[in-house]
Amino acid sequence: MSSTISQIKLLTEGVIEGHSKARACVFLVEEGGNNSYAFELIKSRSFFSRAAIFSSSKVTTENYQEITKQFEKALQDNRFRHVSLVAWGGVTTILVSLALINHKLIRTLILIDPSSRAHPSRLEKIIDKLEERLPLGLPLRKIAKGFDCRPFLQRVRSPTLVINSNFASDYLKSEAQLFASRIPTAWKLNFSELSVLAEYIDKFQEIPAKCPQSS
Repeated sequence: MSSTISQIKLLTEGVIEGHSKARACVFLVEEGGNNSYAFELIKSRSFFSRAAIFSSSKVTTENYQEITKQFEKALQDNRFRHVSLVAWGGVTTILVSLALINHKLIRTLILIDPSSRAHPSRLEKIIDKLEERLPLGLPLRKIAKGFDCRPFLQRVRSPTLVINSNFASDYLKSEAQLFASRIPTAWKLNFSELSVLAEYIDKFQEIPAKCPQSS
């Protein structure tokens, strides 16, 4: 049944054309999430050649795989390839999920306040913290159901910019640090204004698709 329900919608009026020398950039936002930043950034056409904003249904344990498949198809249908993907919050898990199944579609990832689980409960946050301190891997994983990015981050091969906003909680700050430390080619920055975020995205477009691992 889930395969017949549209989990991905195009929010912009088609694909927006930008500067021809820049690169393609796609924002994935989540219904009910922080979406205004994408519309503000896309007004400046200086850092992309083609761009679009897609919206996903709220990411859950049951639908994340279907959202990933539909987002992949939406990118392909709109002729996006070797694209820079941007997401904020829980929907960043979809970008990681896509990077694991079709890394050739992605040039770079920009993850703002990422979370290893889309919408972790208080119990899941406690479990995650305990597991990070245990020497036996992830023995409590079965207690917290759903997609957890942490065991797969080292398999992400796309250059990744991990960013913390000034709204980030202590939990999201620790999550960002984890992403930056486990993804082989990842860098971490902070921002407080959208103009700074636009500059980060613009500069990160220049990084080689195949680059040495970050230190």
